[in-house]
Amino acid sequence: MAQIINFFLIAPSHTLVGTFYKSAHKFREGGYSILIHDTSPLIQLIKDFKDDVQFRVLVHMDFKGKNNIKEIPDCQGWKEMKHLKKGFPNGNFIFFTRENEIFPSKGAVEGEKLIYENFEIVFGDEMTNENFFNTIPINTKGEIGNGIAHSEISTKSIEKEITEVISVPNTQKEKCDVVIVCVTSAEFEAMDMIFNLNENEPYKIISGNRFWKSSVKQNINSKKELNIVLTMIGDEGNIPASLLINLIFQNFDFELISIVGIAAGNSSKTKIYSTVLGNYIVYYENEKLVGEGNNEKRNKPIPIDDNRGKDLPQITGSFHASKWKLAFSEKLKNQKIEITEFDKVIGDWINPSWFESVKVTSGTILSGEKLFADGTTLLELFKNNEIGKDALAGEMEGYGFAHTCRAKRHNDWLVIRGISDYGGAEKSDPINKQYQKVAALSAMTLLEYYLQNLYSAVNK
Repeated sequence: MAQIINFFLIAPSHTLVGTFYKSAHKFREGGYSILIHDTSPLIQLIKDFKDDVQFRVLVHMDFKGKNNIKEIPDCQGWKEMKHLKKGFPNGNFIFFTRENEIFPSKGAVEGEKLIYENFEIVFGDEMTNENFFNTIPINTKGEIGNGIAHSEISTKSIEKEITEVISVPNTQKEKCDVVIVCVTSAEFEAMDMIFNLNENEPYKIISGNRFWKSSVKQNINSKKELNIVLTMIGDEGNIPASLLINLIFQNFDFELISIVGIAAGNSSKTKIYSTVLGNYIVYYENEKLVGEGNNEKRNKPIPIDDNRGKDLPQITGSFHASKWKLAFSEKLKNQKIEITEFDKVIGDWINPSWFESVKVTSGTILSGEKLFADGTTLLELFKNNEIGKDALAGEMEGYGFAHTCRAKRHNDWLVIRGISDYGGAEKSDPINKQYQKVAALSAMTLLEYYLQNLYSAVNK
């Protein structure tokens, strides 16, 4: 039986987003849980689904500043629901919230359900109940139809996107050798430096996501030329990563897929602008809440596949590591990147001889929903023997990426991270913001070197 997709539509700025984010992850084993911020991309995704795809849609209603039931149409979430219903009149979508004091005690209750203007409302706290999703209606694409035209339901946040051509995925998958994914604009800048992309001229747009083409000529395998497809997620987090990787699997037939970008490093094990290859990806958020500081971590490390893992000792060995470091140095010179304004650095997280300490290593990468900048959270995770004992870095997309690859039974993947900071005050240092592209370039250069000199497709 196909897995059910659970969509959570919620404003990206809402302070409770982390709570619902984690709740979504709790139910991954029962289906894919995806956080999404705009109605129009969601409607386009549904339109692209095959008729047998099953999904639920929960729309967050924010009652902040509202204290009267008559104010519900002014709440965040109400207009979004109206857009969804306009797009799919036959869709069965519900509201979820954490606040219920706005409803009068007599309520609009139908059995055990709370109903307002024919919309069911459930409470986020109920997501901890293992039977919660059994009570949420399931939609099937074939039953609710194709909806109305995408342009009729646009929202302000995507006014620019709806002027672009949106391609519907073909049943015939496009073949390529390698897919490379990044997340942020600094990572895309480094990707462009390596693969010579034109930001404004992607060769394909699928459901609003841009894709570029490039190639790498190998120094092995009879000088084979690898055909490469590249894209950028745009939104940080494991769920946006999972969403895009699913889209890639729907549209492309490939051998290797890699997510490449920046991460916060373990200062005792790796240094600024070094690169880390993940041999284990650990989602650090899962835990059983038992109280009194005795919460139990429930972490399921995802190991790299043996076929790709056998290459890690080679790329981190002295011969190839020195060759990569030389290539990295050349990229910096060619791009005229030179970090010289050390008098403006906050603290001592980087120094003029930083390049001497740059290395490539492999090890555990922690992945979750936190952007580390407080100087303590990441350190505590590294000290935790259950998940951080051998960890080299912490980031926000690797688990969603690796988990989706594994769910698709595709074992040929790599997580590659350039160390941009240590998860402390340096995260906000102007030097850091200006030169995050250096960390990304470190990682991108490693992937390019690997493809040129070590990579061979695994026989399927």
